[in-house]
Amino acid sequence: MTNDPLEINAPAVVLELTAIAESYEAALVSNDVAALTDFFWEAPEALRFGVAEELYGSDAIAQFRKQRGAPPRERVTRQRTTLTLGQQLGVTTQEFNVVVAGPFGDEQRHGRQTQVWARFAEGWRIVSAHVSHRPEVSTATVRYAQAAAALTELSAAAGHSDAVAGNLATIAELMGPLMAFELDDQDEIAGVFRP
Repeated sequence: MTNDPLEINAPAVVLELTAIAESYEAALVSNDVAALTDFFWEAPEALRFGVAEELYGSDAIAQFRKQRGAPPRERVTRQRTTLTLGQQLGVTTQEFNVVVAGPFGDEQRHGRQTQVWARFAEGWRIVSAHVSHRPEVSTATVRYAQAAAALTELSAAAGHSDAVAGNLATIAELMGPLMAFELDDQDEIAGVFRP
């Protein structure tokens, strides 16, 4: 073991890992399931936290890829960074915009992705990844909140419209599974008030 510090961002290593991260992104956008699976370290210690899932191990990651279907539309990279630590370890981060189906129509989301890469005999592989969307109030939700306010003749103070829209989006997300829940014919859905 030496006391030599790790070489941070050796130019050749940064170029190599950046190119591989860009290949991963191309595979993601084209939904190349085999390539996406191959980018991950094949081991039970591999990890991927997605927007709505926690995947432990390469088998779980591969199964998710097979069942996921087409990726979100119109994914566009806003910014990417690459940090390398020596010749064997690196971290890539990416901000992106993506269009997803929301409760009130298509919504544009701002996403973040972090991938920890390690160089193995077979090449660079992702050992840990994390993807998230920044919580934002969509324009469709704001329009819905404005329409609801107009119909009910209620208005929210100017500084509260985003909060109202956010609450409506949360309610919409909760109501989908609740409305799909099957009740027994004998269950009383709601009591009826009789004076």
